[in-house]
Amino acid sequence: MKEAEAVATEATAEVESQEPPVKKSRVEEENTEVPVEAAGEPEQEQEEEKGEKEKTPEPEKSEEELQKEKEEAELKAKLAKEEEERKAKLAKEEAERKAKLEKEKKQKEELEKELNKYWKAVKDDPSDFTGWTYLLQFVDSKNLLKEGREAYSAFLARYPYCYGYWKKYSDLEKRNGTEESVLAVFNNGIKAIPLSVDLWLHYLNYVKSKSAEKGADYVREHYDRAVLSCGKEFRSDKLWDSYIKYEIENKSFGHAYKVFESCLKTPTMGIVENFDKFREFIKAHHPKELMESSDFLTFRKQILETLKEGQTNEEKEEEDMVPATEEKEEAAPGAADDFEGSEKEITAMKEHLIFSMKKIFKETEKVFNARVKFESKIKRPYFHVKPLERSALVTWNEYIDYMKKSIPEEAPKGFKKEISVTEEDLEVIYERCLIACALYEEFWMSYINWVETLDGDNTEKVRDIYTKACTSHLQNKINIHLRWAMFEEINKNFGKASEVLEGLERAHPELTSVKLRRANLERRRGDDAKATTLFEACVESTQEDALNADCAIKFARYLRIHKQDYEKAKEVLSKAIELHADNIKLYLQMLDLMIHKSPVDCKEISEFLDKAQQADFKASQKLLLSQRKVEFLEDFGTDVEELKKAQEEHVKLAKELKSKILEEEGSGGVDTLKQTNNSAAGHTTQQEPPRSNAYPPVANTPSYNAHQNMAYQNNAGRYGTYPQGNYPMQYGQGYTGY
Repeated sequence: MKEAEAVATEATAEVESQEPPVKKSRVEEENTEVPVEAAGEPEQEQEEEKGEKEKTPEPEKSEEELQKEKEEAELKAKLAKEEEERKAKLAKEEAERKAKLEKEKKQKEELEKELNKYWKAVKDDPSDFTGWTYLLQFVDSKNLLKEGREAYSAFLARYPYCYGYWKKYSDLEKRNGTEESVLAVFNNGIKAIPLSVDLWLHYLNYVKSKSAEKGADYVREHYDRAVLSCGKEFRSDKLWDSYIKYEIENKSFGHAYKVFESCLKTPTMGIVENFDKFREFIKAHHPKELMESSDFLTFRKQILETLKEGQTNEEKEEEDMVPATEEKEEAAPGAADDFEGSEKEITAMKEHLIFSMKKIFKETEKVFNARVKFESKIKRPYFHVKPLERSALVTWNEYIDYMKKSIPEEAPKGFKKEISVTEEDLEVIYERCLIACALYEEFWMSYINWVETLDGDNTEKVRDIYTKACTSHLQNKINIHLRWAMFEEINKNFGKASEVLEGLERAHPELTSVKLRRANLERRRGDDAKATTLFEACVESTQEDALNADCAIKFARYLRIHKQDYEKAKEVLSKAIELHADNIKLYLQMLDLMIHKSPVDCKEISEFLDKAQQADFKASQKLLLSQRKVEFLEDFGTDVEELKKAQEEHVKLAKELKSKILEEEGSGGVDTLKQTNNSAAGHTTQQEPPRSNAYPPVANTPSYNAHQNMAYQNNAGRYGTYPQGNYPMQYGQGYTGY
């Protein structure tokens, strides 16, 4: 601004300082004429002429011109000032915009940092319920729609029975989303937990807020959906009450009467109060408001006939004395809408309605009285991650058992039947139980076992139960996942079965049983290449010595029996023996493998047994291997001298190891010395196998060919006996062998 004022002042001073030119006389003008150019000096003359012109003063400007120049200078200064102000304003706005962007960027970074902190907690431990609640509180407090959707979706996928958080999710969508997104959240919520009365009421309140455009039928349709889904919930009185109040407020007394009728047929916690409300409702409204005209006329006719039958002779004579015209005016045909009727008739109709409904109420009350003894013990009907008290678990078990026995087709002999229960009633009890006991595997398995016994095709229903249990509440439970995989395999859904086992293996990479299940699944479905790969991976990944040896035995058996690959099976066992030279089960399995080779190589087997004697076994195990050699040479050998030598060595070994064997076995052990001596003398005493969940690795199998079966029955059965001592194969939680 100062610069513009200086420019204006300078321009004005320049104009004022100019002196008017001096007017020359005619003589002087003549004297100033340019002389004739001399030859040879044109350039010099031109320069002199130019200098003279420059010295010539400009003509004097008029006042108008000076004023005009002054105005132009002022305008120029004004424009310069405005331009300067505009630039300053733009610079200020740009600085403010940059500051705002910088502030927003900083806030966003801080927000993301805070959000990532909450996300990290739940990603590190998805079962941290408190961590999830902090995350959801944060997105709610900041009103973050995109981040909130992500957080709520992840949380509710894991905990779908938390109806309160479905309500909060819908509120977030109400504040920031569209009507379609709000309805989508509600629909997902009532699909996940259809027995939630509170969630249905929250949904119905939203529907009613939008009913101005769609009308009462639209709201009534959603109320009907609600009572169909959770009307049989024992604590659904709030839903029935809300439905009845809505119909009364809309003057739809006929609909209200029908809702009352449905309500009083349903055993709920407030059944007595509901009947009292019905009685008050009937007393407050004329019967013609509760039914269609045709129904009302029929009902009135029945009441009049009943009243007539109860009249005395005097009352009938008085009625006959009434003129016909008056009677027609009182009950004109088709005038039901205007009918008021006598007080006696109206009272009789109301009493009849109450009496009829009371009979329904009494039947429902019997069911209520039978069930309330269980319902009153249920203190926590909603879902929570905190463990339930043992008494609560006992109550649910007893409740379900009672309801099962109350089904007419399933009632056991001697059971005192109080009520009659349908399969639908029991299903509601199971669904309610699973809300409170969602984290208890036993109730899910009980539900599945019961559904599988029902008539008809319940495949999809069972699959839905498995999906809800394993993908949300029991993600790390082993037994139910194994059952699910078996269910899918039985129904020829091999891909899903494989997917279930693969997910379980990721959750429990330490469980060998799951790896073996996967391998055997692929074997049964005919994918030998994948089965072989899984067996190999199982052997390589198992670190525990005993478990690794057992996996190698299973792999070798698969190769020999299923793939008929003797050499590969021998290679697997040989490698395992190198790693676990003190595991006698590997040697016995190798012996079984060699015996079932056709033809039997006696020399190879004899050398193998001699080599096995050099391993670091217990005394009883060494003696057992020596005994096996004697028996083998007796049954398969061709050199009697070799047999004699083996018998002598066996007797000698028995004497040397006698003290060690007695020390190992103790007084309660099997008399190994007596057994082996009898064997050496030609009397074979079969050793009792140990009690173990694992089957002997040399047990017979229907996959043998006829020659192998005969050889096994005649000679090789004795080699399948385990040595003394138990060698249980522990494959992980809940696994009991194949």
